[in-house]
Amino acid sequence: MQPAPQSTVVRRRLIMTLAVAGPILLTAACGSGGGTASADGDAAKAGGTLTFAVGSYAGCVDPQQVGSNDTIYALRQIVDSLTDQDPATGKIVPWLAERWEVSPDARTFTFHLRPGATFSDGTPVNAQAVKDTFDTAPKLGAKAVLAIGYLSGYTGTKVVDELTAAVSFKQPNAQFLQATSTFSLGLVSQASTRKTADQRCTEGIAGSGPFTLEGYRANQSITLARRTGYNWGSSLWRKPGEAYLDKVVFTIVPEAGVRTGSLQSEQVDAIGSVGLADESTLRGSDDVTLRARANPGVVFNLGLNNSRPPARDPAVRQAIQAAIDRPQIVEAIFPTGSKPATSILAHTTPFYTDLSERLAFDPGRAASLLDAAGWRPGADGIRAKDGVRLSLSVSWFANAATNR
Repeated sequence: MQPAPQSTVVRRRLIMTLAVAGPILLTAACGSGGGTASADGDAAKAGGTLTFAVGSYAGCVDPQQVGSNDTIYALRQIVDSLTDQDPATGKIVPWLAERWEVSPDARTFTFHLRPGATFSDGTPVNAQAVKDTFDTAPKLGAKAVLAIGYLSGYTGTKVVDELTAAVSFKQPNAQFLQATSTFSLGLVSQASTRKTADQRCTEGIAGSGPFTLEGYRANQSITLARRTGYNWGSSLWRKPGEAYLDKVVFTIVPEAGVRTGSLQSEQVDAIGSVGLADESTLRGSDDVTLRARANPGVVFNLGLNNSRPPARDPAVRQAIQAAIDRPQIVEAIFPTGSKPATSILAHTTPFYTDLSERLAFDPGRAASLLDAAGWRPGADGIRAKDGVRLSLSVSWFANAATNR
C-alpha cells in the first residue's frame, strides 16, 4: 500500500489552508479568539488559537524520537530542516541551507547555511549546530529509529566555517539529501544535544522552528506558542515571517468517533486520523473540509526474509506479489485518499517509478509460479514441497511516520 495519507479535517470558517506536507500551521489562520480566514479566499489574519484533536500519543516531545503522524503534527512546528521537499514535484529545495553540493560518490554533502537563523534559546543556527545534531542523533536509542536510519554509515560532520558544514558517510548515501528535509533530522540547539534522550523526551528541545513548546501534559496535550521574530522559513512557504496563529493546542483523543463528535460540536477546530466510518458524516457537513496527502518514503509492505525458507524461493516471493489484491485492501481498510502501492516508494518520493504493471493482482499467475516450482496443493488445500508446508510467519510493525 502507499503510506496512509495524513488525513485531517478542518472547519472552513476557521482555516483557509492547513498544509500537512510541511510545518502545518504557518499558512493557517484561526478564529478562536483571533482572526479568521474563510474557504472562499478571504485574506488570512494573524492571531487566535487552534485546537487540534489527534488520536495517539508518542510519550515524547523530541522530534528526533517520534514517528507517528499524530505527534509529528505538533513537533514538526518546533524544528526547521536543512532542506525542504516540494510535495508536488518531490524536488529538494532550500530551507536553512541556501545551497549544497553532493560529492560524485554521494558520500559527502556540503551545506551552506543562511545567515541570521537562531534557535529558540537564542543561539545561532550554524555549522557547529549541524555537527552536534547529527553527531548525537545516532546515540539517542531505539526511539530515534528514523534518524538513526537516515544517518546509517555516518562518519562525522566537518565544520568548514561558521555557516558551512560537510557531512560524510563511509558508503554512498543517495537518500540523505531527501532525509535532510525530514523532521527526524530537524536541527536542535547545542544545549539540547547535551541532554539525555529521556530529558529530551520529557523536557523537549530548542529548535529554530516557527513555534516553541509552551506546555506539555503527558497523554493529554501539547501546546505550542508562536515564536516572535521568526523569519527563515522554507523557500516553499507562501507566507514569510512569523506564523499566523498565536497558539496551537494538540489534544489527545484516542476514539475516532469522539474526535469526529468534538469537531461537529465545535469543541475542536481540526482533527487527524479520520476514521473510515466517519468520512461520510464529515463529508456531509457544509463547514468542514477533508485534506489528505500520502507520506513520502517507503510504502506499507511485506518485507520478506530471503535468507529463510520458503521466502528463499524466488517463485514464492513472486507468487505472493501476484496474489495480493491491493485495490481491494485499500477499499476495505484504508481511508479515502489511499492508493494501491505501485512501487516500493510512494509517488510523492523523489526517483519514484511506476511499477504497477508488475504488481497487478493475478491469482492465476501466482498458482502457475508455485506449480512450476514444485509447490503442490495438499488435501487440505495448503501447498507443500518436499514435505514442507508453505507457510509464513509475519511480524507486523505499524509506524505511521512521515518523512516530513
